[in-house]
Amino acid sequence: MSTDNQPEAAPSREWVLNPETEYRFELDVGTTLAIKVLRGQAEIFGAELVEGKTYLFYEECKAAVFTWIGCTIEMSLQIQLLTFVPPLSNSHRRLHYRSTIY
Repeated sequence: MSTDNQPEAAPSREWVLNPETEYRFELDVGTTLAIKVLRGQAEIFGAELVEGKTYLFYEECKAAVFTWIGCTIEMSLQIQLLTFVPPLSNSHRRLHYRSTIY
């Protein structure tokens, strides 16, 4: 586990989608997905994605990239590492202890 809160980026990957197919994704908490259409046409929930523009999707997002004529998309996933902070967890325990004493 890392002590800094910097995202770890996975290498980008290209996917070729055949006509009338879709790529579904579901993100967990602390993840970000970047999608860019390299060639062809694609849409998400009926909204067309502009070729060459990067679209970001954040944690707990569920969606699907659909294409009527086929396309190539580039995707990269970033995972935000959580930082463990012991003083905050100990302060809760201390406050709870103080409230039970009095």
